[in-house]
Amino acid sequence: MADIPSSPFALSGVQSQKLRIYCANETWASSDLDSYARLLHDGNLDTVRKDFVFGQGGPVASRQRLANLQYGPTKIPIFNLLLQFTVLFPQKRAQYIQVIEFLAKAKVPVDSTDLSGTTALSHSISTKPYFDTEIADILITAGGDINHQNRYGCLAGHEIVMARDYSEDGKKKTVDAMKYYVEHGGKVDIPDNDGVTVTRIGNTIKLVIPGLALYFP
Repeated sequence: MADIPSSPFALSGVQSQKLRIYCANETWASSDLDSYARLLHDGNLDTVRKDFVFGQGGPVASRQRLANLQYGPTKIPIFNLLLQFTVLFPQKRAQYIQVIEFLAKAKVPVDSTDLSGTTALSHSISTKPYFDTEIADILITAGGDINHQNRYGCLAGHEIVMARDYSEDGKKKTVDAMKYYVEHGGKVDIPDNDGVTVTRIGNTIKLVIPGLALYFP
């Protein structure tokens, strides 16, 4: 990673691929989580609310403090961490959704990014592994940009059409995710840093996922 410029520098070619591989293979460990991350893990909305309102500096300071939090080697921000918690600890999903809603309505910035420059909104509909429209809806309502481009120049749409799961369920998830993306204003004609658009990939992938032909005629 030493030869890859630090965030927020845009990447392409070999450097882009190196960072993709790094981010795909690295994750946080329990030792990376601080007391606030453990508070989020508990999923207790009352505790989260009290910390936000009555923490040092009040709500204004809390917003900035929470926006700056990053965890693990890939620098995961809090909304992304909570998204991961919903999959890792599904029995607490309803509690995590309440916490996400509270923090979003409290105007904690929802477009904080990880090491790859990707937002929680983009991850939530990427299908790798997440396709969570409930969380995506919350983040969009709070001002999340569905056309955010990460350090590779990729939109969420790029991640959706770069399909990996060609089972029937996987194909359906890809088509459903593209439907959600387009219906919420997602662009398909913006190139990434290597000059590749969502449409270019989609026109190839529709040969194996015919349902995508609706979006790439």
